[in-house]
Amino acid sequence: MIQEANVSTISVIGTGNVGWHLATALYRAGITICHVVSRKPEHARELASLVDAIPISDPGTIEDHPDLYLVCVSDDAISAIADKFKGTGARLVHTSGSTGINVLSKLSIPAGVLYPLQTFTKGNEMDYSKVPFLLEATDPDFLKTLGSLAKLLSDKVFEIDSEARRMIHIAAIFACNFSNHLVSIAADMMREIDFDYELLVPLINETTEKLQKMDPVTAQTGPAVRNDTDIINSHLEALKHRPRDEELYKLLSENILRYRNKHNE
Repeated sequence: MIQEANVSTISVIGTGNVGWHLATALYRAGITICHVVSRKPEHARELASLVDAIPISDPGTIEDHPDLYLVCVSDDAISAIADKFKGTGARLVHTSGSTGINVLSKLSIPAGVLYPLQTFTKGNEMDYSKVPFLLEATDPDFLKTLGSLAKLLSDKVFEIDSEARRMIHIAAIFACNFSNHLVSIAADMMREIDFDYELLVPLINETTEKLQKMDPVTAQTGPAVRNDTDIINSHLEALKHRPRDEELYKLLSENILRYRNKHNE
């Protein structure tokens, strides 16, 4: 499979959650991780020790290029990394959900995107076979190469262009980041009245399990979907001392009702 992918060596640039997970997963799949690059030497050393790689702080010092570089840095840093390799013949692949491939296409050689549609936390074990990988490349052959590489980890591999990938990333933010933030607000409210957040965990678990079996609009419950204005108004009154959360409660309630009406048309 690795020979079919035309990739046997990779250097990973970035040691955040995505870099940590992809480096260790690809290493376990049989890929040689040549270098781990980080501006913080201690972070490079930590990850490199897990994947038998050389830790370095400046990718510009690499003389023998691997088959590709996996760029797992913040979106605003991708362009600067690409500039370091311009004209070197290196093949770069970034892992961003919302940064277009054009940030790499200024290079004269094949470049690509390998975006894992998942939330990652260092140290958490994960079943990568369930993670969708969204791919894009400047060259059809390189796209096949990335596809074979991604299939070392998962069968859920899709070719997605930059615009569609950005919308998927936005959807993921609503589904993951925003929902997590709403739970953070709920936990803060529980602390405010001296109750443990753990009281909400069974409710959260039931919600996530239900969403694996039902369409989310159908699964929606609560006073907003019932248009129970008396309860909603009493909740808004109780939130007067938390004006931003009051505003958010009102906005979300209105949107839930709008969705119910839209899907009942």
